[in-house]
Amino acid sequence: MVAQLHDPWEGEEPDPPIRQERRRPSTDIELKPPAEVEELHPPAQAEGGFLKKFGGPAFWVFADQAVCSLSTFALAILVGRSVGEEAFGAFSIAFLVFTFLVGLSRSTVTDPMVVIYAKEDAEAQAAAVPKAIGLATLLGIAGALPTFLTGLFLGTSSVIGASLISLALVLPGLLQQDAWRFVFFMTGRPRPVAINDTIRTVLMFALVIWLHRNSVINSATMILVWGASAYIASALGAVQARKPAVLRGCLHWLGGHWKLSAQFGADFTISQGSFNGTNVALGPISSLATVGALNASRSLLGPLSMLFGGSTAMVLPAMSARSHRTLIGLACVVSGGLSAVAAAWVFCLMMIPRSWGVALLDRNWAGAEATIPATGWAVIMVGVAVGPNLALKAREESARLLRITLVQAPLMALLGLSGAWIGGAVGAATGFAIAQSIGAALTWKVFVDVEREAVL
Repeated sequence: MVAQLHDPWEGEEPDPPIRQERRRPSTDIELKPPAEVEELHPPAQAEGGFLKKFGGPAFWVFADQAVCSLSTFALAILVGRSVGEEAFGAFSIAFLVFTFLVGLSRSTVTDPMVVIYAKEDAEAQAAAVPKAIGLATLLGIAGALPTFLTGLFLGTSSVIGASLISLALVLPGLLQQDAWRFVFFMTGRPRPVAINDTIRTVLMFALVIWLHRNSVINSATMILVWGASAYIASALGAVQARKPAVLRGCLHWLGGHWKLSAQFGADFTISQGSFNGTNVALGPISSLATVGALNASRSLLGPLSMLFGGSTAMVLPAMSARSHRTLIGLACVVSGGLSAVAAAWVFCLMMIPRSWGVALLDRNWAGAEATIPATGWAVIMVGVAVGPNLALKAREESARLLRITLVQAPLMALLGLSGAWIGGAVGAATGFAIAQSIGAALTWKVFVDVEREAVL
C-alpha cells in the first residue's frame, strides 16, 4: 500500500494504479492512508471541495502545527518571564542541545525513512516503523550520556549544569515522540499526532501551573516538565500504532540505507553543529546575556520554526511520492507560503509596543527587541530555502545538499562570531542573517540545476 498525504497544491485524485493496490495491511500495526482516515468523517467527504479538504488530513496537520507552535511559544514566554537573564541563557543552551539532537535524529532516521518508505507498500512500512522508532530512542540514549556527564562536571549547583542534567533525563522520550510524529505523517494519519500533541500540551501546562503555585519554577524543572509530557505522548503513539519501538535490529535497518542517512546526517551535523557551536561560543566571546538575548528573539519566532518543521513532515512524503515529476512548482509554493507567513509574523513582532514586550518577556524583552529584525530576516531566509531543500531530499540529492552546507556552515560561524565581537547580540544576529541569505540563494541555484538536468 502506498501511503498518500493530502496534497494541498493539486486538486487531482490519486493515480488509479495506487487506488487499485489498496488493501488492509496484514500486519498488526495500523497504518491507514488518508482515504481510510477520511472515511471516519462522512459529512466532510460528502460535501466535497473545501469541506472535504478541511475535514481531511490537511486540517489535522495544520491543527497539530497550531498546537505545537502555540505551546512552544507559551512555554518560552513563561520561562522568559519567570527567570533571570542568566537562567534564560542556560535554558537556551539546553534547548540548543536538544535542537541539535532532534535534528540529527530526523536527518539520520526519520527523513531517510520518509524518503524511502513513502513510496513503499504498507507491509514494508510496518516492518520499518518499529526499528526506526527504536533507532531514534537509541540515539536519545546515546545523546543523553554525554549531556548528563557534562551537567555533572559543571555541577548541580550551576544553573547550566542542572539544566543539562534535566535534559539528559528526558532526551530519549523527546526523540522518540518526535519520531512517532513523522511515522504518522508518512502513513497519512495526522489525526493521532494532533490528538497526542494536544494531550501533551494540556498535561505540560497543568504541571507548569503546579510548579508556579509551589514556587519551584526554574530552568531545570521546566525542562523536566517539558520532557515528561513527551514521554506520555510517545507512549500514546506506540499504543495507537499497536507496535512499540524495537531496539534489536535497528542498527541493521540503518545499514540498509546507510549512505543516504550518513550524508543527510553529515549535512545536518555540519550545519546545525556550526550554528549551535557558534551560539555556545558566544558566551565566552561576548556574554551569557548575549546568548539569552538571541534566544529571546528566537523564542518569539519559535512558532515559525515549528511551522517549518511541520511543513517538512507533511511536504517531504508528498514530494518523495512524486519524485518522478518536476518539483519546481511545489517548491515555489512551499517556500513562498512559508516565507510570506514568516515575514508577516516578523512585521507584527517589530510593531509590538514596548509595554507588550515587557509583559511577554519581562527583563528579557530589551535583548529580544534589539535582535528581532536581524533574527527575523534569518528565519525568513530559512523559509525561502525550505522548498528546494526538501525537493533535493526527495530526489535523494544528499551529496549536493552536503556541498551547500560546506559553504554555508563556515560563513555562519565566521560572520556570527565576528558580529558578536563587534556588535554584541545585534552583531551576531546580523552575521547569522547574512549567512542564511547566502545559503538560501545557493540552495535554490543547486535545485534549479538539478531540475534542468532531470528535464534533459
